Amino acid sequence: MWILRWVLFALLLIVVVMFASQNAATTVVIQFLKWHSQSSILAVIGISFVAGLAVWFLFSVFRILQYRSQMRAYQQENKKLKEELTSLKISGSTSPAGEGSDSGATNP
Repeated sequence: MWILRWVLFALLLIVVVMFASQNAATTVVIQFLKWHSQSSILAVIGISFVAGLAVWFLFSVFRILQYRSQMRAYQQENKKLKEELTSLKISGSTSPAGEGSDSGATNP
């Protein structure tokens, strides 16, 4: 699965680089609220692509932290259940003869 992600990422990167290189001489005006600037489309595409990667990275980091927290909770629950199972096995083996085990034989 990770190979498919890297192949798709590489293809996307190739398409972005091809588009940007073919339109490198074009300049665009960028406006945001009262701020405006003029820059080449190559720079705009590059900055937008890097900003998109940064946002993706931040969301990935938060997801990984969430998974780690969930994994710790599952490990603690697993530990408690193992301890409970061990205590049940110990208490079952110390019961008087005949009460804790069912050998299938019946006494007449």
